[in-house]
Amino acid sequence: MLEILLQQQKRLEQLNDPTIAGPCAFWLSHALSYTGDYGLSVQWARRAIDLTQQCNDLATLGKTYYVLARNGLFLCQFTQGIEYGRKAVTLLEQTSESWWLGLSHWIAGITYAFWGELMSAWEPIASTQAIGETIGDPRILCYAGWSKGVAANLSGDWETGIAACQESLARSPDPVNTAIAMMSLGEAYRTKGDATVAMHWLEQSVESFSRFGFRAMQSWNQALLAEAHRMLDNLAQARELASQALDISQDNKYWFGIGSAQQTLGRIALSEGSLAAAERFLHEAQQTFASIQCRYWVARIHLDQAALAHAQGNPEAAARYLQDAKTVFTALQLPKYIELTEKIASEYRVLLAEE
Repeated sequence: MLEILLQQQKRLEQLNDPTIAGPCAFWLSHALSYTGDYGLSVQWARRAIDLTQQCNDLATLGKTYYVLARNGLFLCQFTQGIEYGRKAVTLLEQTSESWWLGLSHWIAGITYAFWGELMSAWEPIASTQAIGETIGDPRILCYAGWSKGVAANLSGDWETGIAACQESLARSPDPVNTAIAMMSLGEAYRTKGDATVAMHWLEQSVESFSRFGFRAMQSWNQALLAEAHRMLDNLAQARELASQALDISQDNKYWFGIGSAQQTLGRIALSEGSLAAAERFLHEAQQTFASIQCRYWVARIHLDQAALAHAQGNPEAAARYLQDAKTVFTALQLPKYIELTEKIASEYRVLLAEE
């Protein structure tokens, strides 16, 4: 398909007609995004924007900004991805492209969720759901379902997350959405504390992403599976899976997967009593998530660093990490994580300041 599009694009450029060269450039960008060639995808998106602006093709222009927003998610350029998603929505609202408008709301919502700005995720996810219901499209509804599940689970509301992911899985129209819904469902069960059920779903989704060749998603999913094994004290298996996840995510320069694998390796080392290794991995995870401006994930790592400080007999450091985490969770309006942080502080017998 890519070869055909490239051949046609060369001919279309010679015709000097942006009304047909623009859409072809968009489809090239769209296809390259799915292969993981984000750099070339962005180049063709820029060309599509130039061409479609020449002929005021708002539909193709909006769809191109959607592709740029999706690239932003996988490149962990969250603020830029959200900006592009908003542009896509603004442009597509002026067209009859309801399906692409639903996707544009979805990409904004799921990007907010991955970034950890969860209160901002709900409105675009709800808009995705509303459009899916209006046009009766199962794919849009499936996207909305597992995205709601992800956002709910990351907020600490795993019961809502489980229900949303189960509904999404039941209505999934394709293998890719099925794999994502299974991963999201497995992670919701893992967060709830049911590692055995979590593994049932996570093992299936890891296998699916591996078969599809979606290496970035495989790496993150594998880190989650490793964490489920850790919870069941399968530490050797957990370490092998997490190490593989780190290698895959580093090969693909997928920073979100890198940070997740580093955090999991830190937790495994802490479970094994290897405090020096735990400190190194958790520090690396903190630095990785800080580099992509994910304060939510940094705060969650602070909870692990507090556990490490407690194990090292350092209550002052534990209190500092917990205070920093509570400050972020308060700013993000996440009451369940505030409650969790205060519970840990009580268990460690350290005092936290009122926010």
